[in-house]
Amino acid sequence: MKGTIRLLMLSLPLLLAPACGSEPEKPAEAMQNPHPEGAPQRTESKVVIPPTQAGKWKGIKISVQDKGTGKTFTQEAALGADAPIPGTGLTLRVENVLPDFSMGGGVITSKSDNPANPAAQVKVAEGDKQVFRGWMFSLFPEAHPFEHPRYAIKLVALVPAG
Repeated sequence: MKGTIRLLMLSLPLLLAPACGSEPEKPAEAMQNPHPEGAPQRTESKVVIPPTQAGKWKGIKISVQDKGTGKTFTQEAALGADAPIPGTGLTLRVENVLPDFSMGGGVITSKSDNPANPAAQVKVAEGDKQVFRGWMFSLFPEAHPFEHPRYAIKLVALVPAG
């Protein structure tokens, strides 16, 4: 028994020592970069608006909450136009609306003309600085939420044309 323990104690440093000829450790900055030069970069999915949707939606209705006061109001924003949000210093621009959001194969589109999963692609600017660009979902407001220290903005509904 003592011989087995002595053998283990003597071989332990050999087991823990790095092997000769092994690669040197990479510097910390190399390990922190998840996309080193030459690595494939994530591409943005293509938004495809089905022909049946053309002219069907004129914009969106959003809910705006002042986190400091708790006051909430709703506002409409037209598709393709800048919509200043009163009293906030924020401006919202609606880029695309999809009544039944679907994503797959590098394409974002609508599965149907029915508002089964309403979504809007928006940009939010504070002054001259863009502070958000992404999709908002009325059924899933927690998915990709607008993050701001003072204001919360959520998609309420799509606004039909006419």
